[in-house]
Amino acid sequence: MKLLKFTSLVFTFFSLVFCVNTLQASSNVESNKVAFELNDAVLGTWAYSVPDVDPAYSKGVMHITKASGAYVVNIELPGGTLTTVDVEVKDDEVKFALYIEGSRVEVKVLVDGDKLTGSGTSEQGPFTLAGTRMI
Repeated sequence: MKLLKFTSLVFTFFSLVFCVNTLQASSNVESNKVAFELNDAVLGTWAYSVPDVDPAYSKGVMHITKASGAYVVNIELPGGTLTTVDVEVKDDEVKFALYIEGSRVEVKVLVDGDKLTGSGTSEQGPFTLAGTRMI
């Protein structure tokens, strides 16, 4: 009888230790994931302007998010929201393309703290852009 109680006590002890270690490891993984995403400098909402282009496209809001491990960039303009394609992020640099009136426009932006600068090309020629973080 004493052996059975001792065996039960040992089993319970090791079960608790295993559960605590599993929960702690799971918590550390989630904490690291959240910390990584919070430190991802490119994520955010950016007010931007592009000089010397059609006024319909000269000012807008750029949303850079991450969904299921992939970056997503959407451009919000007074006339509606444009989705982007071919999004690539490396460190503080974001590259993407979008289609405006059927023409492909390629953009590259560099994030530096709460500011971004960039350039792009379209059928009308090269352009520059600048912006600041809203969120």
